Amino acid sequence: MLPTIHVRPMTEGDLDAVLAIENASYSTPWSCEHFRNEMAASYSWPFVAVEDDSVIGYVCVMSLFEEAQILNVAVAPSRRGRGIARMLLQQAFSLALEKGA
Repeated sequence: MLPTIHVRPMTEGDLDAVLAIENASYSTPWSCEHFRNEMAASYSWPFVAVEDDSVIGYVCVMSLFEEAQILNVAVAPSRRGRGIARMLLQQAFSLALEKGA
């Protein structure tokens, strides 16, 4: 049976995995505090993609007024090429439309 991937809001418990993906993906990675700020902000919606209880990707979306912006998105290098980023972006777009952006 193939593993199921689902998308859910990012939590404090996800940060170690998110930071590992962030550091593997960017030459100037975000800090832990940056992700904490995104989780705390009322205008920001960070989500993670989870497979078998492991965080394998994330997206951070910000919305102010009638505009939404993708701030950050990454997938674990070993999980790339499977449509996970597409799944994360679809979640971000759906939520932005729902919020009126």
